Amino acid sequence: MIICLPTDEGNIDPLLSEKLEKAKYLIFVEESGVVNKCISLRKKDDILFSITGNKAEVVITGNLSAENFDFLRASGIKVYAGVFGITAREALGRFKRGELREPKEEVSGVIKGRIV
Repeated sequence: MIICLPTDEGNIDPLLSEKLEKAKYLIFVEESGVVNKCISLRKKDDILFSITGNKAEVVITGNLSAENFDFLRASGIKVYAGVFGITAREALGRFKRGELREPKEEVSGVIKGRIV
């Protein structure tokens, strides 16, 4: 399973980006924690293409736009939004332990990937 972690630095140790659309890098890792690829995002329009083109099955992020949430879900990608204040490595650990929840249309203060 390929997991996408948006960050502001090019490795798995910095904090997750608070907003998917403002991430500077996308880190693609296997569920085991092995980093497959790190992509520098020069154009923000490349985010969705990079995620789908690298066959990510899961995205773990802070906030994301409703349009991008809908697009990723329609593409068959699971989105775990509302993950703040932890490193990409810790987010991966929480995912593996089953501590993250995939938001539906509206779940406990998260609507389509946005914290309300």
